[in-house]
Parts: sequence; structure tokens; C-alpha cells
Amino acid sequence: KKEVNKRKREEGEDGSGSAKRVNNGDNYVLPGIPKLFERPVATYEEDFYQFLREFYAQPSVEIEAKLGRINLGGQNNGQITRVSYPGFNSEGSFDASRCGMSANFISDVEKINHEKLNKYLNDHVNTKNMIYRHTYLLDRFYKTSDRNQIRVTFEVAKDYLTSKTVIKVLEVMKKVNLRNQDFHAPQSELDYRLSAKLEERLPNSTEFINSLQPNKELERFKDRISYTFQMFSFDLTMVKQNDRTQFEMEIELIRDAVLEMVAKAEHEGGEKKKDFTLRMIAQSFCSNVRGLISLFPRRM
Repeated sequence: KKEVNKRKREEGEDGSGSAKRVNNGDNYVLPGIPKLFERPVATYEEDFYQFLREFYAQPSVEIEAKLGRINLGGQNNGQITRVSYPGFNSEGSFDASRCGMSANFISDVEKINHEKLNKYLNDHVNTKNMIYRHTYLLDRFYKTSDRNQIRVTFEVAKDYLTSKTVIKVLEVMKKVNLRNQDFHAPQSELDYRLSAKLEERLPNSTEFINSLQPNKELERFKDRISYTFQMFSFDLTMVKQNDRTQFEMEIELIRDAVLEMVAKAEHEGGEKKKDFTLRMIAQSFCSNVRGLISLFPRRM
């Protein structure tokens, strides 16, 4: 009985309020301190969860986050006028239409930031067991009657036996934008955007591609480095279109891995465990995005 009372005093369960610090590995916790609520969920984490919940189970939907900047109006002499509120330091969802503003998202992180992201991810290839892949791609876009575009993607490679460039069709696809949600991060040099797109795969036959030729609009060349980590693909891409070069960073959810994990959770623990697992995936997705933008603290 003395041992039980001693344990209760140490853990603060006897109402004395004399809780002691307990060493839990590298963390110290204060058991017995009363609290009315669990740890509050940050609004951006909840936004990620709600976005994921809406789209993850829909067939053929791509969910990704892009780094960039929220641009107010047009560009000023080629310079991006980034959204800014003096004295506002909290990160969160941004909807220009609700405050009567005109804004768009520019998914260009600039070359110097692109190089820093490349180095950071390269440093983690071995320590985090990432899968690394470097590809060269050519996209050709063709307009359609419903105002969407068909994209034909070719992989460009070199045949080292003949020294000839080999181009093969990788995929033919029509993408339809379902929803975008922008987030402003005033303490970072970069903002980010969540997007969901419906992907409709089309025949990749030569006959079908040739039938699109009269509607060709533009093409772009992409130098892409991809790092696959668990259920995420981190894609660094240098995009060349006409005389312009843009540097992009995307984090895409690997949908099959998400569906498998959520289905397993539902089988083991029903709806409650399914929802918990989806929240954990959303939290991890959010942490990956915010971790990358934290590499670029805002210059004051």
C-alpha cells in the first residue's frame, strides 16, 4: 500500500498536485497537470486533413503540394509582388477572393532555392532510405473542345551504344483541376499550394497522338529529380518553355500507398482508426511541406 501511495504522489494522482518530472526517454513530461483540452490542432493541419479527406478516395485523383509565392495582381517589371500584411506573422490558408483581391500562385522557387532543396534532399538519400531518380521529359500540350488540355509526355534518354537521343511516349493524359488551396507563410520566403487534379489516361498509340497534332499549343522540357520517401514523392524540376526557365518543387502523395494504409486501418479498427490514420497522413504531409519552407526564413 505504501508503494502504491508513493507512486500516486509521484504521478500526481492523489490530488496533492506534487507531480514530479518523469524522464520519458529524451522528453520530460509533467504527469498529473490537469488540462481541459488535448493538444490543439493547428489550422493548417486541419486544412490538410479536410483536403485529404475530400479527395484521397476519389478515383484517378492526384494530390500534391507546390512551393512558390502568392502573387498579388500581375508581375511588376518581371518581379513578383508577393502578398504581405504588415504585422501579420501567422501562417494559414489564404483566399484572395474573400478579401476582394486579385492574386495567383507562382510555382517558381528560383534557382538558388532550388539548389538548396536539391542539396538538402541529396543529403537525406542514404540516411532516410530515399529512392532517387533523374529523368528528362518533354511535354506537348494540345487543346480540347472542353477548354482543358491533353498532355503527351515523352521520356528523353541517350542510347550510349549509338550516342543517339531516344524519345519514347511515357503517358498521354488529360488533367482537370478540382480544387486549389493556397497557404501564406509570412515567416518564410515561400508560400505553398495544395491541389487536387483528376487524371484521365488516354491511349498512347501513335495514331491517337498524330490525331492531336492540329491542336498543338505549346511544349516544355523538364529536367526532373525525384526522391521517393514512404508515401511521398519530392519532385525538383527545372522547366524550360520558350525562352523562360522556371524552378519548381512539388510534394506528391503516392495515392496507392495512402489507400493501402487507410484500408488496413479500417479493417483493423473500423472508422475510428481509419480517421485517425488519415489524420496522421495529413499531419505528415503538412510537416513535410512546412519543413521544406522552413529552410527559407524570411529576410527582414
